[in-house]
Amino acid sequence: MGFNFFKKKKDSKNAYTILQNSGNSITYSAAQKKRMCVFGGTFDPMHRAHLGMAFKACRTFSIDKMLFMPSGESYFKTGVSSTSDRLEICQLSVQEYSQLPDIKEHLSACEWTVSDLEIKREGKTYTYETIESLRTQFPDYDIYFLVGEDTLRSMETWREPQIVFAGCIVIAAARPSRQGQYFDESGHEIHTDAQRFDPSCERIEDLQARLMKQYPAEIHIMRFDEDMSSSSIKEDIRSGNDVSDKLMPTAYKYISSKGLYK
Repeated sequence: MGFNFFKKKKDSKNAYTILQNSGNSITYSAAQKKRMCVFGGTFDPMHRAHLGMAFKACRTFSIDKMLFMPSGESYFKTGVSSTSDRLEICQLSVQEYSQLPDIKEHLSACEWTVSDLEIKREGKTYTYETIESLRTQFPDYDIYFLVGEDTLRSMETWREPQIVFAGCIVIAAARPSRQGQYFDESGHEIHTDAQRFDPSCERIEDLQARLMKQYPAEIHIMRFDEDMSSSSIKEDIRSGNDVSDKLMPTAYKYISSKGLYK
């Protein structure tokens, strides 16, 4: 004798309950996938804010594997340092940071590793190819993709953005609000006569909602207050300013020994 009526009541991401018309219930649990977070970028150079962003994402989203992925030949940026230097700086930084006592204590359930997948790929680097490759290589993982706010604002211009959005869950780390950006009580942006509207200043929440409606996307906003950039670090090095507090010691030593960014 079968059930006359039943429905599924979602209890968690990978579990559901069959409610029988008798009032009894049976819960079935599927094996929950592990979570891999891909953090890609030129990392030219990787700095402490990159590492802090990854650390916060691991803790906020219960990530099992954090995969740092230096880009290969970018079709957006020119004048990027060699892949070998960027890869070495990334490996040194990740290894040292993840072994710091106060960091290691909280990363016991999350593996940190550096991938050369995009660096070894010939030709231009396209993220949609990376996402497809990882989904095939790691079928037991849900793929998360960690980006900065500026990157989220440019993702629509990427090659095959619909494949990227459909193939992963995006975590966007939002920087502190831009200067000159004000909002009323309803969250609408206010501009004075002295201010010119800049589409790149679209509220991050509005951008999130628009992309999730336009694409089959799942996007989470993660607040992150450290405002540091690789370009400003390179400019400081060229100007002879001390940047040792912005880089991991082993990475700083490598950059100094090779005379990079001067």
